[in-house]
Amino acid sequence: MNDTGVFWKQSIFTRLIVTFLVSMIPIFVLGIWSYKWSSQQLSEEIFNSMKLQVSYYMDNLDHDIQRIQKLQLDMTQDEDLNQIANSSQYLDNFEKTKAILRIHQRLSSIKSSSGYIQGVRVLIPSLKWSINADGYPSGLYNELKQEEFDGLKALESDSASQIVHWQNRLLMLAGFPNYAQGGKPPLFIIEIELSKTALESAQLQLEGYKDSRFIIRKPSQQFMIENVNDADSLTRLTERLDAALQNSSSGSIPVDLNGKPYLLVYKMSDFTGIMLSYALPKEGILTSLKKLVTWNWSFFLIAILITAAYSYSLYMLIKKPLVKLIRSFRMVESGNLQIRIDYASRDEFGYLYRRYNAMVENLQNLIEQVYQQKILSQKAELKQLQTQINPHFLYNSYFLLHRIIKKEDYENALRFSKEIGRYFQFITRNGAETVTLDKEVEHARIYTEIQAMRFAGRISVDFADFPTDFGQLMVPRLILQPIIENAFEHGLENKQDQGQLVVCFARVPGGLVITVEDNGEELTDADLEKLALSWHQDNDYTEVTGLANIHRRVKLFCKEGSGLTVARSDFGGLQVRLTIMTEEAGGA
Repeated sequence: MNDTGVFWKQSIFTRLIVTFLVSMIPIFVLGIWSYKWSSQQLSEEIFNSMKLQVSYYMDNLDHDIQRIQKLQLDMTQDEDLNQIANSSQYLDNFEKTKAILRIHQRLSSIKSSSGYIQGVRVLIPSLKWSINADGYPSGLYNELKQEEFDGLKALESDSASQIVHWQNRLLMLAGFPNYAQGGKPPLFIIEIELSKTALESAQLQLEGYKDSRFIIRKPSQQFMIENVNDADSLTRLTERLDAALQNSSSGSIPVDLNGKPYLLVYKMSDFTGIMLSYALPKEGILTSLKKLVTWNWSFFLIAILITAAYSYSLYMLIKKPLVKLIRSFRMVESGNLQIRIDYASRDEFGYLYRRYNAMVENLQNLIEQVYQQKILSQKAELKQLQTQINPHFLYNSYFLLHRIIKKEDYENALRFSKEIGRYFQFITRNGAETVTLDKEVEHARIYTEIQAMRFAGRISVDFADFPTDFGQLMVPRLILQPIIENAFEHGLENKQDQGQLVVCFARVPGGLVITVEDNGEELTDADLEKLALSWHQDNDYTEVTGLANIHRRVKLFCKEGSGLTVARSDFGGLQVRLTIMTEEAGGA
């Protein structure tokens, strides 16, 4: 039995080829459609780009004209110009010459301020002169013809820019005083002539397509600059523009010129009254897109290579990174939080890997933090139990009470017995891990007073008033009294006289600093350095000093910036600063 035909029909290779060919048919159809769609989109983009260019050019032109007009109006207030126009008969020839030269310099400065200015001059009828800027063939000044001045005086502009078209010249006029108000003739007229050549050159720079046409015109005054060589086409364009202006001052409309389709882009300036329009040939824009058809036929020849390369790149870019990520998650599931993924690229998988690494690190830190908090809390509880059953402190307290009663100092005996009772009440009854700061400070104050009575005559205590607006702040329990206990046991216990203990409170931006310092003499610089380094050994859970326990609990519980710092006290002993940062502190 011949199974060859069946084999080829069922072959995966055959299926792939057939599937590929079938898939190429809609892709080819899509390519033809994309050619037409791309042609349309490119045309729209080009037309939109031309609209933006026209709008940008008109905005720049308005800006330049406004700036020129400001210079022109500033010139009307020129002291020399007003003096020579009003009272030239009172000036001698030297003063008059100097004033004319200064006016000439200002006019020349206005002319050089913009490439659109062809000439600037001021017409002064009282002198029967016109003073000219640089570049006039007649030189610095020449005789003024009265009929020319009257002609300019009679001109009126229909726009805020005061641009008029007169004797085939595009002028900006400014008289002083303004003859439009009150009917008085002006003392002088400042005339700025705009360069038609500069306007036309700017449009030629925008041309990027063969057979494109432009028109610059001021419809109200029959002013026009254009490169339309055909009179019929020019008439056709102006008619379509006039009709379009009835609906909008800017936009685009289709138009046919000599049987060819064009798109007419236009914009009218409200400030100058000048309109710029461009006629773009549609055929010239789409010439480069014809190559797309050839590329559609070439697509079949390289499709297999592209498919293979794409499959391999897909495997390298997606499959392998996903496998690496899955394996890493499985390692985390098994309890290994030390696994990290190194990936140099800054793509999406790079972001996922960085987030994975950050997640595992945060998870590890959170576990360590909770574990550390539990260990420290247990150590604090152990320390508390040790304090509760500390026979040394208990015996000393009873012996001190015995001596006070024996001396028949009943007032201090009552006070001491009350304080020792309140002390043990706080120690034995308050099992919570946190307390309010006022209760913590009050407990420390009671302990300090007990020790002060014990070491009376040997140690003096200065315990400052606590700022009450921090009283309701929640803090870890037993964070201040152990610091004071440390000062008595390690700094002041061997002082026979003139011992000193100071507890003070200081506000800082965002929190409170509690300082405990003594004048003990046994603390060396090496001991101080060792003490400062002891609570930065975060992995040491077995040998943690009392101060290190307080530092870590405060750092974990309170806001960033909280904790203990140690330094040499100004009194010579140890200074411990307990910083508690909080946003809720009323006086912070």
